[in-house]
Amino acid sequence: MIRYWVMGWRRVLTYSQVNPFGFIEVLMLSLAILLLLLWGLTIQWPYLVLSLSYGIGAALSVLIRSFYWVSPQRRLNQMTAMGIILFSLWGFTDLWHHH
Repeated sequence: MIRYWVMGWRRVLTYSQVNPFGFIEVLMLSLAILLLLLWGLTIQWPYLVLSLSYGIGAALSVLIRSFYWVSPQRRLNQMTAMGIILFSLWGFTDLWHHH
């Protein structure tokens, strides 16, 4: 069991060294999803605000990176990032109108 944890940790370290921007984006999106789940359980608005903020930050990072580095999924990454930004902005405006 411990061997699997060590192997998993080594994979995370290797990925963070090979692709640090991608690692930060995955980490931010994972935290956004976790906070969104917490918001769904507790319905406390700070979880939603932090989740939407992480989503916007990760999406902006993807957009900026896609302008500088060419990748085969460039258009898909840009469209997904724009979708996350639009969804997050809609969430902020909805939250603003209800509180």
